[in-house]
Amino acid sequence: MRIPRSARRYAKALFRLAREQDRVDAVASDLSALLRLAESSAELDQLLRSPVLPDDRRADMLDALLKGRADPLTLRFVRFLAHRGRADQLPEIAALFEGLAHDHAGILKAHVESAAPLTSKQEEAIRERLGRRFGKTILAETAVRPELLGGFRVRIGDTLHDFSLQTQLELLRKQWTNA
Repeated sequence: MRIPRSARRYAKALFRLAREQDRVDAVASDLSALLRLAESSAELDQLLRSPVLPDDRRADMLDALLKGRADPLTLRFVRFLAHRGRADQLPEIAALFEGLAHDHAGILKAHVESAAPLTSKQEEAIRERLGRRFGKTILAETAVRPELLGGFRVRIGDTLHDFSLQTQLELLRKQWTNA
């Protein structure tokens, strides 16, 4: 997915404002909830992306949706985006803001895929080892992928660390066929 430069600028600007006002956690929570809602609600997605809806009307509708539920800074920012005709970038901005907030808090997101469900002890061991390696607190999402046969994969950002049996067997096959 290509993220517009303007979305990056808006996310950084909002993060600076939130940090100055000591509201990073509140804004991150609001944007995360809004992102989840946009992903699950066709109506909200339509509200954000509809080219026929006037920006003022979109701002009023978003205001009605968030008023009393979101931090005032989040509310002002969402209205600002709507008035600028950039409400369609809100999901990307929310995802970027989450990354900035995690980085600020020393948190690193990792996606762990394993052949079988991991025990809590195994998950903790993976988080601890990654935490020592990267010097950050690891927030891990897990998923089961039976096609891995055994072992696990860890994706952090754009980097994949593959410790799966499937990959080991593939490497062995390549060695045997090239010998």
